[in-house]
Amino acid sequence: MKGTKRILSPDKPYYTRSKEVSFKGKNPEIAKGKVRIFENGKTLKIIKVKSSGSWSGKINTKKSRTFSLEFRFYDQTGAQIHETDTFQVVKVK
Repeated sequence: MKGTKRILSPDKPYYTRSKEVSFKGKNPEIAKGKVRIFENGKTLKIIKVKSSGSWSGKINTKKSRTFSLEFRFYDQTGAQIHETDTFQVVKVK
């Protein structure tokens, strides 16, 4: 299923066999800001947002496991603009 696009939903787990999972988005409110990805409540990755408001990033999912992800979005002043629901990700062999 390489290259398959799926939308995360807090209502059901996201199952993957991939070694990494990619995310992207666009929101002018966070132009030149940051996106913080949290895994099980701890910061996993910080992504810089382009001046257009677009961002993208990848996380490593090499090991079989279940974990939760949450995204927080910050504007260029560092003010938090939005926080997502928590999403469950299940990495299978």
